[in-house]
Amino acid sequence: MLPENIWEIVARKLSGEASEAEEKELQALMGEHPELRETIHAAEALHLTPAVENTVTEMSAHGWQQLQQEMQDTPAPSRFRIRRLLIRAAAIVVIGLLSYNWWQHNSGTSIATGDTKDSILLPDGSRIFLNAHTVVYYARNYGHGSREVSLQSGEAYFEVAQQENNPFTVHAADVDIKVLGTAFNVHRSANGQVDIFVTSGRVKAENKHGSSMVLQAGAQVTSSEKSPDIRPVTTSPENVLAWKTNRLVFNQMPLSQVAVVLANYYQLDVVVTDSVVSHKVLQATFNNKSLDEVLDIIGKALNVNITQKNKTLEFHP
Repeated sequence: MLPENIWEIVARKLSGEASEAEEKELQALMGEHPELRETIHAAEALHLTPAVENTVTEMSAHGWQQLQQEMQDTPAPSRFRIRRLLIRAAAIVVIGLLSYNWWQHNSGTSIATGDTKDSILLPDGSRIFLNAHTVVYYARNYGHGSREVSLQSGEAYFEVAQQENNPFTVHAADVDIKVLGTAFNVHRSANGQVDIFVTSGRVKAENKHGSSMVLQAGAQVTSSEKSPDIRPVTTSPENVLAWKTNRLVFNQMPLSQVAVVLANYYQLDVVVTDSVVSHKVLQATFNNKSLDEVLDIIGKALNVNITQKNKTLEFHP
């Protein structure tokens, strides 16, 4: 969330009058909001060239001399003062452009799912499949010069329409995922961890620490706010898309790992209380089965007891 006086701070920065504290605050905000960083950098590039400055200064001095005919004992402003006034005026104009650009980026469409899944078709033909309890956002100017989507929480699968000159970017926590045309899954945990799985094409993942990795189809990586690196994941990808395919595959999988898959798929907390139980392995495939059906089969196959209370499952001897 940006402070209410953000554009006043930006104006002071552009005119060279921002305090050290304001400069630090802006740097932090620019790190959190890429579009703010890009817009400020573009505004800083709109500086006065020496030729333009000289011309404007001469025009200002000439105009002041004409005004002096109607005013007494009013000295013409110095060249430095004129330049300061010009910078202030330019900053005011630029702030209007900045505000409009920010509005374009930050007024858009937010889609949130509750207990059910959903999908949306974007203006460019790309499609997003949303898991339950997921929030995605895209700006009003999506497709016009940029294609950016923010995964604010939950999990989504992206099928991206290819546009050679207009990359598609997903922002998830501190990770940016950039592609041209591909399909991939992104899961954003509440603790800031981001997991990426590519099913076709390739993507580039980069975090705020500067760590980056190009992923081919079949690759999985994870990134955490606590670690500066994007790391490959070695676990089986069979159930990464279970939420979308409604197919669970357990190939000699220990119950401790089965519990993690069930927790993600059924949106539950799953606890294994005994080490012996946790090492029992499951060989089973479930196609679009209810939780009760799955638990009944697991309990009988592994000879374990399962207790369910509200949103918590417990496996025990």
